[in-house]
Amino acid sequence: ITNTHINKGQFEWIKIYIGYGVGGLSTIVTPDHLIYTKRGWVEAKNLTTDDEVLIYSYKLSKDERQIIIGTLLGDGYLDRQSVKPMLRMGQSIRQKDWLMQKIKMLNFLSSKYIIGNEVEKTICDNKRPSIIHAITSYSKRMLELEEFSKFYRGRKKVITRKFLDELDLLGLSVWFMDDGSFWKDKRWDAWTVSLHTEGFSDDDVLKIVDYFREKWKLNAHISHKSEGHIYLRFYGDDARWLLDNLYI
Repeated sequence: ITNTHINKGQFEWIKIYIGYGVGGLSTIVTPDHLIYTKRGWVEAKNLTTDDEVLIYSYKLSKDERQIIIGTLLGDGYLDRQSVKPMLRMGQSIRQKDWLMQKIKMLNFLSSKYIIGNEVEKTICDNKRPSIIHAITSYSKRMLELEEFSKFYRGRKKVITRKFLDELDLLGLSVWFMDDGSFWKDKRWDAWTVSLHTEGFSDDDVLKIVDYFREKWKLNAHISHKSEGHIYLRFYGDDARWLLDNLYI
């Protein structure tokens, strides 16, 4: 776009509905607006319910799907308040570089990001409240994100084996970058990798354990924090495999 012109005259408008239900779309145009159909260009006022019109559709790439699935398993949230969902990604300001990398990889979907105010949050009842400075990214609202609503039952995030089985090393890496950590125990000169699963039910955590064993031949050990949260730990050769193969 190199220039714009605002016509302040009075116009008649036509609202066009395309499709029905959750996947339905609508647009508002002037009666003489040309719409491309199977019978060629047709003015909006001459459209009929038998016409099939050309609409824009975006197909997520394999890598985009991996990043979205890994993010929803991790710190991401799917806003489903509209027929077109929106992906929200949030991190502490210390992890800004990681969030910006995901925004870059999801370039087509990314709409904006906001550096939020400092928020006081109690991490654990027996600790002092921590001050968290967060950054949040919001994607465009897209029908193509609707299938990921299967990550939720009501407002609760749930594990779906279909999405777990779709994960490759990229998606797995995104998940661990969001919710994982690793350290070396100097006493044993061995690595430990941890994956935080506090947001999932006990049954869903067991599904994750089965997934790692069946698909990646890795043994995930369930651990419990003092406040009742569950996380997974990988030791020895399993931890070493993750560190050698994930993109972290």
